[in-house]
Amino acid sequence: YHAEYTADNVTFRITIQSGPSKDLFKSYDRTVVAPSGTRMTRANGNVWHKYNYASAGIKLFYWLDPPDVSFENLFFQEGSCPATSVSGLYLTCDPTYPTGTQTADHIDNYFGTIDRPSNSTDGSRVDVPDGSSTGYYNPYAAGSATFAIPTQYKDDSGTWHTFGATKTSIATIATNGYATKFKDGQLGSAALTNSTSGY
Repeated sequence: YHAEYTADNVTFRITIQSGPSKDLFKSYDRTVVAPSGTRMTRANGNVWHKYNYASAGIKLFYWLDPPDVSFENLFFQEGSCPATSVSGLYLTCDPTYPTGTQTADHIDNYFGTIDRPSNSTDGSRVDVPDGSSTGYYNPYAAGSATFAIPTQYKDDSGTWHTFGATKTSIATIATNGYATKFKDGQLGSAALTNSTSGY
């Protein structure tokens, strides 16, 4: 059964169509709910880093709440937002931002579909992991950027719905090039001379 996109209480009525038990039926009550929030877990223990560059990153998975609901055939993304605070490097040196910009942006980050859960305790996981990083810089400068990133899903209505709490993401680079990436309670960090590594 694929529920409508509007949260509601529904009743299934299964009726026998022919034979001696024709017209006997069984009813089941179900509640259709919308996602209420998200959790994030580490996809692996690796910290992404590029040797001799100020850089650090982590890979995470999104999970939808409530965990005992099967969210299937929904689409998921992180929405766009400006940085809540930004300084140093992220004002002047990041090549992904237009010259002279004074605020860092987080653009829409589309992840795709949501997996049906394997059991009723883990919840539904977003298919594609989130690789979240500081970016990589050489030369580098001290700086930080903090984002409160909204989470969004799209259903049969074709509209993106923002839901749950935002996910705090913080990128920092120190004067010695030591980089940290913090997101939703997970932390990755690397010094300039750490070996190059992947997620």
